[in-house]
Amino acid sequence: MAKNKIKKKQTFIEQGMDLLSNSNDCPFCEQELKTNALNLISEYTKYIQDEESQTIKRLNQHIATLKQLKKALNDTDASNAKRSSKFNQYASKYIPSLQNSQLKDLSISALIDEIDTLSLSLEEKINNINQPIEVSDDLHDNYAKLLGGINSDIKDNNKTISSINKKKNSISEENKSIRKQMCVSVFNYLIGKHSDDVSSIHQLKLKTEELKKSIKSKKEQHKANKRDKVSSTIKTVLNYFFSGKYSLDEGTFRLTFNDNILDEGQAKDVLSEGEKNIIAFAYYLGDTHLKIESEDDYSKLFFVIDDPISSMDFAHVYTLCGVIRDLNNIIKDHYCPVKLSNKFNCLSIMHSSTL
Repeated sequence: MAKNKIKKKQTFIEQGMDLLSNSNDCPFCEQELKTNALNLISEYTKYIQDEESQTIKRLNQHIATLKQLKKALNDTDASNAKRSSKFNQYASKYIPSLQNSQLKDLSISALIDEIDTLSLSLEEKINNINQPIEVSDDLHDNYAKLLGGINSDIKDNNKTISSINKKKNSISEENKSIRKQMCVSVFNYLIGKHSDDVSSIHQLKLKTEELKKSIKSKKEQHKANKRDKVSSTIKTVLNYFFSGKYSLDEGTFRLTFNDNILDEGQAKDVLSEGEKNIIAFAYYLGDTHLKIESEDDYSKLFFVIDDPISSMDFAHVYTLCGVIRDLNNIIKDHYCPVKLSNKFNCLSIMHSSTL
């Protein structure tokens, strides 16, 4: 019975023995210790120094360590709960991009239960030192696994906290991100609301592009047709005068002599002054097509020809009169299926001395 009391008060007794040192006064009440008290202390000392007492001391130390671990776990869990609440408050009010993020809850209950179970086993061992403690072989691994899971959750929470601190310190970027999200949201809303209009606009754009291509193609074709008309008119007029001697090469748009293309600068050496005037007159008539925008413009043509017979011999003068007379056929009827009832208006001014 006395031994059980000593077991329960062993820590208190050990502290008193440490305080007693070499003094004969009680460290608590400071009274002088008598012989009986000193004998009792001697017996206490022997007991404390034996193996059983040392074992109980180590067991109590283990229990104290487990209590400290349990307290540290509870303190950590409480601190984590406060951080989680503060994190949610900041995220919902100031950092919308982290609204779907949250800190993990620490799963300490399983480890607390294991600590309580082991502490109870140690206390039972102290009360009955002769009885063995049954401890599973995987106890250490189970403790390490549970504690590792808690540390992993704490590590993840620290990363999440670091991210919100980073965003907090660069709040302008967060605001920019929010504005972008708002723009995207409004854009998607407008797209959904006006999808039919957007589709119609898209179709109109496609049709517009097709029309532009068609117009461009027709313009190119029109230019090609005008080139052919200019070339054909010049060749027709030249044929009136030269009957094939001088003509126009459609590919190079250069003068030919007996089907041979004249080199650059060669024409001025070959042609007489009258022939040069005929070439200029033929080009003048061919160039008429470049002034035409629509077929109706042909009916609006009015020619003013000033002294076209300069340096011409009689045959060429006579031919020139025929060309002027046949202008309607030369300019218009050869190129358009619609024939106009009226003739072209033509004013020819010639010197009387040459008529």
